[in-house]
Amino acid sequence: MLCTGHCKPFTWVISARGPLRSFPRGLDAMAVLGSTYAEGVIRAEGDDQYNGYEEQLEKLKQEFDLKREEWTSNLYWNWLYCLKPLLASVRMGLPSFMRSQPWAGKKLYTAFGSWAELRHDTLLYAKVNYTMVATGFPPRPQLTHGYMEPYPELYARIRGMIEQMRKGLTLRDLLHNRISDNLSRYEGLLLTLEAIAKKELTGEPLTEEEYQTI
Repeated sequence: MLCTGHCKPFTWVISARGPLRSFPRGLDAMAVLGSTYAEGVIRAEGDDQYNGYEEQLEKLKQEFDLKREEWTSNLYWNWLYCLKPLLASVRMGLPSFMRSQPWAGKKLYTAFGSWAELRHDTLLYAKVNYTMVATGFPPRPQLTHGYMEPYPELYARIRGMIEQMRKGLTLRDLLHNRISDNLSRYEGLLLTLEAIAKKELTGEPLTEEEYQTI
């Protein structure tokens, strides 16, 4: 896409045809997935000042306006589907600090981190194994009444993705007992986090066991 602005945005590169938008940004991907904050950053930095950018962005938004069945058709798409609640427009009912602009930026960074991990896991063949070695018994921590980000839909979607993983591994006879146990514990944790998030949104007090989980 040829540059139509007067500045030199981040994606600006000179070519034989003139200034071009030479590569997509992660912000573009987040904007397509529903982040108005990411889209605002793109416009503020002039990375929308190219011929055909608006048309291409709208075309991608329509292309990725998928039904739930399509988003959950495989683990890769499901992972992106789990991130969408973080990128959605702010809704009423959330605490005031979670409706602020800085928090919108924080959510975007969270989504970026998860997306980077997804790309890492799908583009590389293997990871280095790390093993923690216990060298002593740490002191028992004192109970503190912590707070968890109340996104029940996010935890529910991740739990659905783990269930999909379990079914896929079982179908291929690849579900080792240890993996099955780990997945079960993780599903249990996600169920608890979802319940805590719902309580926080409605102002219902948490139990000591729930504070222990946090």
